Amino acid sequence: MKRLLLPILLLFVASCQNKGSVFNLLENAENVRGRSLDLTRYLGRPFDTTVFGDTLLCIGDRNEGKSIAIYDLKNKEFKGNYLTEGRGPGEVLPPVLVMAFSQSDHLYLIQRSKGAVGLYNFTEQKITQEITLEGRPGDVEKMRDYFVGIGPSLEASRFGVYKDDGTKLRFEGSYPSLAKYGGGAEFYAYQGKLCANPQGNYFALGSTFCDLLDFYHVTDSETRLVRRYSQSYEPKMQYTETADFRSSFVEPDCIVSYLRTYGTTEYCYMLYSGKTFGDGRGGMSARYVIIFDWDGDHVRTLELDTDIAAFSVNESNTKLYATTLNEDLEYDIREYDL
Repeated sequence: MKRLLLPILLLFVASCQNKGSVFNLLENAENVRGRSLDLTRYLGRPFDTTVFGDTLLCIGDRNEGKSIAIYDLKNKEFKGNYLTEGRGPGEVLPPVLVMAFSQSDHLYLIQRSKGAVGLYNFTEQKITQEITLEGRPGDVEKMRDYFVGIGPSLEASRFGVYKDDGTKLRFEGSYPSLAKYGGGAEFYAYQGKLCANPQGNYFALGSTFCDLLDFYHVTDSETRLVRRYSQSYEPKMQYTETADFRSSFVEPDCIVSYLRTYGTTEYCYMLYSGKTFGDGRGGMSARYVIIFDWDGDHVRTLELDTDIAAFSVNESNTKLYATTLNEDLEYDIREYDL
């Protein structure tokens, strides 16, 4: 039995607009081959990527005491490593998740260990603002007018919706009945990944250890379920809780679903595994990318030529960039034509 050091992710809720299982969307996947950008010598431990416009690839990467790396896609030039790791002014605590928006000169930096969002100014090359979110969510995505976050500390809610300044708008959503997992296991059994529309107030939430997937629309007054893809298999895990200790164990035959996501104005991209947790890197990398529009309708499914981890897509939805391990077990970035 394998033990999982659980990251911060999420769960499921009940409602209408059921579309059946996502598992069926793997049929007739399009085979897509990529090419290396030959960035191995510049990378340390890349954790996340985002594309600023169609020109800059920004990589959350711990390397030589820095937290992000920037590559010029247009000129095929590595620009350098930026942002010092640390707790001092203008420093960040890794690992850092990165998000970019075309109508802003800022890069959004999600610091999981702090439950905070930093705004990094490209021109000034420094953090100009830091926003703290109530409940310290571990995974955060930015919509046009709101943040959405998930984590085990959000008052037993599935997710939290926040205003632009970090003020809590509401915590909402409920977990399914999980009596068989034991008390307190809700988050850990149904943790998952968020995906958000950067120019609209839509987000999606997919579970990692089953194939639940929901699409939502947010306003000041409500969070409305737009579309649901139903659960076709249960999370397989054991949960132990004592007065001093909580432990979650994922069973080797548990099927892994959503590992990473990326949102553009038009589409929600979900990296789907379909492998078991005991199958090598089944819980860390995958090669299926399922693409939806923000109404939750399926657009296409891609099967890439190798397993990937973090990935991003340019604003024109024509290129996908992904972190991979090469044959020498070194990190690299691959580029795919969409």
